[in-house]
Amino acid sequence: MSGSGLLLSGDVYVNRINADGSTSGWMPLGNTKKLQVTEKVKQINRTSTSPGSYGAVLDSVQVPEPVEIDINTDDFNPEMLALMFRGDADAFSEPAGSGVIEMFVATPGRGHKLAHFNLGSELVVQHVNGVNAVTWSASTAKIVGDCVRPTVANGHYYRCIQAGTTTSNAEPNWPVDGGTVLDDGTAHWQDMGLINLAMGRDFVVDFAAGMITPALSGQIASGEALRVTYDHLAMTGSRIKGGIRPSIRASVLLQGINLASGKPVRLEIPQTSLFPAGGVDLITENFAGFAIKGNPTKIDGYEAPYTLTLL
Repeated sequence: MSGSGLLLSGDVYVNRINADGSTSGWMPLGNTKKLQVTEKVKQINRTSTSPGSYGAVLDSVQVPEPVEIDINTDDFNPEMLALMFRGDADAFSEPAGSGVIEMFVATPGRGHKLAHFNLGSELVVQHVNGVNAVTWSASTAKIVGDCVRPTVANGHYYRCIQAGTTTSNAEPNWPVDGGTVLDDGTAHWQDMGLINLAMGRDFVVDFAAGMITPALSGQIASGEALRVTYDHLAMTGSRIKGGIRPSIRASVLLQGINLASGKPVRLEIPQTSLFPAGGVDLITENFAGFAIKGNPTKIDGYEAPYTLTLL
């Protein structure tokens, strides 16, 4: 019987086995670069210690070791990453939201991560003291730290830097140059600037990451409380929870063709452990590859840990 070379092309599928014995369904691994089955044998020798035959093999026994499979792919899909990260891939969705309000204490040059990401274009950052400032009124006692806004809003707010009582006469002419101090009866006010901060000048936003970073130069002081009002867009995708599975069991199937003979070839592994054979390089100059290993096991109802069918 004449033979041929062996050069396979085919599709590889994995079917995860859950703890209760149910399965998740067959998942194609995509562009599989390697599927290798390795039979290992450990040789144990009994050697002579006699002077005339020292080191000679008296008995030799070959002890089978667990079968190994190696699978490499460069096809990116959530299920493959879940195998690599010893976890699960679940459907992820988040509805759009609008008018979300969050508070945080600013540190210029350091980002603040919002509760949501994938932000919409509507975003406002404000001084909390400015938002909470009360409307100015005459003949009113004020203490240091109180904040007011003019009766006719001009976008600025003013902080009391000297306690006293506001004038009983006409409302002061409020400056809008930022920092100017004015007298108001016996109280003194300082212009604290605009309530609404300016994007680009006072802070920058990474809309995709949901990150706001106060600028080193601008109207935001370290330790100042800020209020953010924003929208976020709807999202759908997959979310991988890594490191939650101590072991993963699966069935593996290769349906291929021997390019040397043109005949079909089928590899079936009813059950195998699967575990990462290396890390996942998430930032690299080249396309990332994924490598997993496993040890097929013989289970009831099957004659062998794996079968290779040549047609």
